[in-house]
Amino acid sequence: MDKEIIGAVETVTIRELNNYRVHAKIDTGAKSSSLHCDTIRLEKGIVQFEIHGKGHASPHHTYEMPAAMIETVRSSNGIAQQRIFVKMTVEIGSTAVETLVSLTDRSSMKYPMLIGRRFLAGRFLVDCSDKHLYKGESC
Repeated sequence: MDKEIIGAVETVTIRELNNYRVHAKIDTGAKSSSLHCDTIRLEKGIVQFEIHGKGHASPHHTYEMPAAMIETVRSSNGIAQQRIFVKMTVEIGSTAVETLVSLTDRSSMKYPMLIGRRFLAGRFLVDCSDKHLYKGESC
């Protein structure tokens, strides 16, 4: 299987979120992928969360999904926190993969999504010297 070369930042699409398109940092040092969400609530195995639309004044969109698991994740600053993971179909280019994504507050980060090794392994090679190497539509 040929592996597609992608850059350090790519536009991804998340099918379960009405084909939400978002810029994602590609991080081979991270085990899992994560997505910025607001107001994350878990009740009886169902997680409810909000995603901002495009632009600061855009409305929030509320989604509900079954929680796949809860796991302790250690962030790049060394702080460990419990995170809720959901299964989402994430697309980069023509490659769509059902993967686990943690829901978290990434408001202090430059990119609202991070793609980690669980998603990348065996599928992509990352050229960290460039961005947006996949020449599909942008956000």
